[in-house]
Amino acid sequence: MQTIQRAKRIGSLAVIAVVGLLLAYALNNLVFHWQWPFGNSSKATIAPAGAATVTRIEPEVLDCRARINATVPLKGKKDYTNHNPVHDFVYRTDTLKLAAVGDVDTCVRDGATVQELKNGGWAVNVPAESVEFVRPRVDAVATAKSVDFEKGWVGKFTDVFPWVDDNNGLTPAAYAYAQTIIGGSSCMKAAWTPTQQAIVAAYKQQATDKYIDPSKVEVTFSGTPNFSQHDADMKDLGFNGFEFKVDAGKVECRVDPGALQHQS
Repeated sequence: MQTIQRAKRIGSLAVIAVVGLLLAYALNNLVFHWQWPFGNSSKATIAPAGAATVTRIEPEVLDCRARINATVPLKGKKDYTNHNPVHDFVYRTDTLKLAAVGDVDTCVRDGATVQELKNGGWAVNVPAESVEFVRPRVDAVATAKSVDFEKGWVGKFTDVFPWVDDNNGLTPAAYAYAQTIIGGSSCMKAAWTPTQQAIVAAYKQQATDKYIDPSKVEVTFSGTPNFSQHDADMKDLGFNGFEFKVDAGKVECRVDPGALQHQS
């Protein structure tokens, strides 16, 4: 007898669950997916969560004289809004926090001159306009360790329905935004003085490799680099529905006091 009653209870709960899912589906079609003149929309924002930090400036070789490493903390939010005849309301909010890790190469293109001195040393002149900041990039593996993505209980609930797209694009948009910051004018300006020192160190190392006394190598810089070489990249990100809160050239960027010494 108890077994029969238990089976009936289980059957009743199953029916209630099925009815609940059908009601949810109907509600979704009637309200959430009422496409015209109503419907759904989403708005996402990506913004700095703190100052970007130049963590290391390491001398390189040949034309690319220094590599600038940086960390960019970011925060993102995406709101999902339902538009209906009664009242628009946000029914889901996804959030993201991460610390993007990346680097950019500082290359000395055509224009730098090396004059041999009578004492056997070098006199090197580097026109700043020949300095280029190339290949800004984000280390996806290193950055992935810091990703903190939250969709909330509503987001977890709505993910179970087949008509909900949980691919919100916050993470790739943040990666792309961080890349523009790493190569942007704010960080390049902040890193310029120690980068000059790294370039000098690279020339001295090149002289040492050629058995020339590095103390006899003099390096001078003329002019100012074009720091905003990658600021326009922000306009080409192509993430529809995303708002990037701060222009890459106006973010706060600081240099770690030991950046130049943290060389591998």
